[in-house]
Amino acid sequence: MVNADWSLDDHRHEPWILFGVTVAGFAAGILVLSLTSTGTTYAARMTRCAMGFCIAVVWIMAIADEVVDVLKVVKLSTSPYPC
Repeated sequence: MVNADWSLDDHRHEPWILFGVTVAGFAAGILVLSLTSTGTTYAARMTRCAMGFCIAVVWIMAIADEVVDVLKVVKLSTSPYPC
């Protein structure tokens, strides 16, 4: 059961989440650096390509969200009828 005091605007745990993500990222980076070689194999190159593609998709989604938000603001500011 969900506590009624929880809200989406509650940022009390944000520093801990950021800390956890940072530690996990450093741990993953150290693991990759210690277990990989030069990365010239086919599997390593394809993995880097796939990761780059996923990052590009995330960037495109973020930019599209911002464009949609700007268009909503422009529509609201030029609308003859207030909402």
